[in-house]
Amino acid sequence: MKKILLSLSIALLACGHAHAQGVPFIDPAWQSQDRQIRQAETSQCHVSGIMPRLRCRENVRSRYISQGMVPGTMPYVERHYGGMSVSELNSQIEKLNGLYGRVRMVGSFKPEVGEITYEMVQADINYIRQLINAKGGMPPLFNPNARGQ
Repeated sequence: MKKILLSLSIALLACGHAHAQGVPFIDPAWQSQDRQIRQAETSQCHVSGIMPRLRCRENVRSRYISQGMVPGTMPYVERHYGGMSVSELNSQIEKLNGLYGRVRMVGSFKPEVGEITYEMVQADINYIRQLINAKGGMPPLFNPNARGQ
């Protein structure tokens, strides 16, 4: 009985880990921005010591986030979707819901350069819903049948 429980536990853990090891979904536009951000982090953060280097990288990344360059952030959603109507935003949510089957859930792993992750898609959808609410509309209900389309 213990062997069955152990093998079942290992199988469940392996399935969850295999999802993070799928093929990354690369967006060419985000890939060029991501390369630019990583290059800026490398060129601007030559300070010695781990903590100062991490703070420097965080400052570089926060500048790009505030400019609306990083998917999965509110400035990105405002820059790319802010001028859309409520119906256009609803259709954008449906498009993003279709990405769930193709993006990886990387968790604590570092994503590939230009990779759109599950977490980014989820954050974009949440921020778009906030935009819809701010415009006085209602976001569409989640359609579980739309996954992977």
